[in-house]
Amino acid sequence: MHKREMQLFPRMEALSEITWSIHKINEQDFLERKDQFMSILDVLGINYAEREIAEILDRKQRAKITYAWYNFDQDLELRRNEELKEQKLGSH
Repeated sequence: MHKREMQLFPRMEALSEITWSIHKINEQDFLERKDQFMSILDVLGINYAEREIAEILDRKQRAKITYAWYNFDQDLELRRNEELKEQKLGSH
């Protein structure tokens, strides 16, 4: 379940934003609300993908992760996500 939660959140929120929005999507507004949503997920103990995992925009980086995932390491993102969460907890 831990891994599935990371794969589901925040993708589910982004999909809902696109599906239910009747106006042009304001990316900055969405990102601000997304941060609030992540705080709620923290309180609920839901494992979501940290920003570095959820927002990989560089195609080469995404291709490298995808290659690793398909060929030998299907928990690569999960482990990195856990490292990011530990770092975040250590900085507070």
